[in-house]
Amino acid sequence: MSQPIVVIDQDESITEAVNHMLTREVKRLPVVDGQGRLTGILSRQDIFHTIVKECPDWRGFQQMNIQVENLRFVSDITRHD
Repeated sequence: MSQPIVVIDQDESITEAVNHMLTREVKRLPVVDGQGRLTGILSRQDIFHTIVKECPDWRGFQQMNIQVENLRFVSDITRHD
């Protein structure tokens, strides 16, 4: 695991999650709620599966700020299992 731990709030945009992953060079982000409690894990694969129909290029997604239907926030695609 990376140190220091990089987390993302569940209400952040998916684009912001992509920016964190690319900037920090991580493939997964722990997702926390407003009180800092862990609510799930978001991976690059989760994002890819969600946006592949809109834009199959990872950097293209970052640059184009693509919206996928009503999925805008990390909490919309975070796995909770």
